[in-house]
Amino acid sequence: MKRIYYFLAAMTLYFVSCEAPPNWYDEVEDLVPDNVIDVSVKNTNGGAVIHFAYPPLPEEKEEDRLGIKATYTLTNGDVKTKYASVKVDSIVLEGFGDTKEYTVNLQTMHKSGNLSNGYPVTIQPEMPPIFLIRESLDCAPAFGGINFTWENPEEKDVRLSLYTFDQDNKDWVFFDYYYSNSKQGKTNFRGLDPEEIQFKLEISDRWRNFAEPLEASLVPLEEVPIASKSGSSYVWSIYDQANYSWRGDIYNDQYSGRSFSQALEGRAPHNDANTIWNPGGDLASLNNYIGQGTGPMPFPLYVTIDMGRKAFYTRMNIHSRLRSPSYSAALPIDFDIWGSNAPKPLAEIGDKTANLSYWTCWPIAGGTDAWKEDGTWTHIGKCRIILADGSSKYVVGMTLAAEDLYKYEVDGFEFEFDHLQAYRYLRWQIHETNTGQNILHIVGIRFWGQYAE
Repeated sequence: MKRIYYFLAAMTLYFVSCEAPPNWYDEVEDLVPDNVIDVSVKNTNGGAVIHFAYPPLPEEKEEDRLGIKATYTLTNGDVKTKYASVKVDSIVLEGFGDTKEYTVNLQTMHKSGNLSNGYPVTIQPEMPPIFLIRESLDCAPAFGGINFTWENPEEKDVRLSLYTFDQDNKDWVFFDYYYSNSKQGKTNFRGLDPEEIQFKLEISDRWRNFAEPLEASLVPLEEVPIASKSGSSYVWSIYDQANYSWRGDIYNDQYSGRSFSQALEGRAPHNDANTIWNPGGDLASLNNYIGQGTGPMPFPLYVTIDMGRKAFYTRMNIHSRLRSPSYSAALPIDFDIWGSNAPKPLAEIGDKTANLSYWTCWPIAGGTDAWKEDGTWTHIGKCRIILADGSSKYVVGMTLAAEDLYKYEVDGFEFEFDHLQAYRYLRWQIHETNTGQNILHIVGIRFWGQYAE
């Protein structure tokens, strides 16, 4: 009974205290509003900006004005309507796919619902953005595919669609697409055999305008797996493992057989706790590195790998250890990879303190990350895991999208590189793991590319 009383009291208070929204159409006027005045046009790439002013009204009628309505037809035939508030003196139009003249009808709107009879404005858009992008579009062979680059100074949304020519059926076959609004655009379409291929790339915008396709023929570079084993022997190893602590590198934890080699390709299933590289833990305390403190080593985490021989690297894949729930293992989600053929010797740098300063950026060790700046290392790629909902970090109770769940449980996470130089040594700088822990739960590390020799 009390609940009913409180409900009725609350509803009474609501209706008494709330004001009804204004009804702009209570007093419908027969007066047709005057058209805008002082109209000028600034044509832009694929559109125009129309400036205008409103005709003067008696002071008591000033608040009757609502804004302006623009009606126009795009190149593709779509009829568009756009509105501008009374608070602004211009309206921006876009989406035109050529440089022809178009008529835009501007109508003044009043709160009474009446519209002016219309003011026709002629615009002539300049070169549409997709045509400008097309002028800068270039292609080159890539490992296992084709590399495309372009410039998009206005950062417009575009779609690039790749088609290959079917010689048997004499027809174009859709291969894949890529969306971008990057100012300096770049993408690789991979999965193509190293044999001559005829292709075309179409660029379109969100208004279904198309630029002239780029048609060409080329031979993709052969992409092969960079093998971690030769027969029964491992080719990859932790670089200079005996001096890991001088470089701030993660220790090669062999507790329960969880050494670096256990993380490499061929170790399946990857949910087996004994087939996972799990460095850190009890051995990753600051005492191992700076001789003081019992806390964990700080981020970023470092690990340096000797790949056994020089290679060009085009892409890599890593798997997470399966846990319940998925995504609860410590997988790197933000890291950089650098390559070198001649890391600076420890003795050339100095004692352990000098080396920690050189090899890390840890404040507690006076770190400077000087190894990045002396020319012995080159940045290969930036790797970042972004889930379907835009997140990266593990949150208790989170639900993964099907595509993310598949990556964690089956397919792994893949990263591409565009740097075409060969290196023997790879150094990872890990800025963050999805759990925030300073250990790694990685298995099934794989690289692809081409051997340098």
